[in-house]
Amino acid sequence: MSWAAKDVARYLSGYPGKKDDLAANLNLRFYKNEIQSYPQGDYIDEIHKDWFGHYELLEGHHGYIQWLFPIREKGMNSYSQELQLFEAKAIAEDPKLTKRLIKSYRLMLDFYGMELACETTGLVRRKKNENWKECYCNLEERSHNWLRITRILKCLGEMNLEHYKKPLLAHMISERHTGYLRACGRSLANYWIPVVRSADERDELAQYFLDKTKPVSVAPEPEKKTGEEKNMATEGGGHQKAQTKLADGKSVSKEKTTIATTTDQPSSASGIDGGGQPQKMAEAKIVVSETETAATTVTNDQTSNASGIDGRGQLQNMTGDKIGKQSKITGFFAKKP
Repeated sequence: MSWAAKDVARYLSGYPGKKDDLAANLNLRFYKNEIQSYPQGDYIDEIHKDWFGHYELLEGHHGYIQWLFPIREKGMNSYSQELQLFEAKAIAEDPKLTKRLIKSYRLMLDFYGMELACETTGLVRRKKNENWKECYCNLEERSHNWLRITRILKCLGEMNLEHYKKPLLAHMISERHTGYLRACGRSLANYWIPVVRSADERDELAQYFLDKTKPVSVAPEPEKKTGEEKNMATEGGGHQKAQTKLADGKSVSKEKTTIATTTDQPSSASGIDGGGQPQKMAEAKIVVSETETAATTVTNDQTSNASGIDGRGQLQNMTGDKIGKQSKITGFFAKKP
């Protein structure tokens, strides 16, 4: 069983054998705005107010994500604490604390070039601010953000916001089909889609990932949209032709991106069977056609650290997707952290 499959299985099965530490309540106290995050952090209400749109800080600071999105796994921030079940229950059942969690989600979505269109359904769309391209570019090029998204998804599931996962992933897959967020393919296939708890939703998202002609169904925003908003999902240009390498060694050009089948191909596209048990995971391997120049290889999107969460851990030395054109970070993302 691959490391990714083991990580997903532990999450979906509720971390067998893990017991609550009733004295460990730092996450709950932080969300009650009683204590600051550490190191070099702040109270959660101040983070929501002062850090929103502060992209250099959100990119370069590596100690806040574990506080905003606690999960039941050890993080790379030794000052943070694993989420306890009693904490998750308290946050989920308190409307004020849940509101703070949603603000944390909005903060990160904005950083990634997206926005929460509806708090009820969890609908996500490309943000209206013109800097969304720079944000998308940063998300593609700074792979530690893929680890942060893994943490965010797991946290949403622990805090009774499981229904937020599908709209986010559906949006990212849709954007990938239009030529953006291409580097996120492996994370989508091996880490993000598999942590959706519903087997039906996992399979639906996995099929959408494989075949853009079958869009996933997502609850629409209740409010009536303007013509401009309706057109947002189709902005950004068309996809490029990809040459997909098949298991038998043959290649075929298609107007869509597919995952190459291997000897480890699971019978379920999501890598998890109907009972929530992991199967052998397939590697996502996209071969870009020769007409796409200046291809740059992106390293694997998750750490070898067993926690599978954000931090400064070493990345696995594996090849991921190839991007047809190397995007450059400009403006507020010009400086490397």
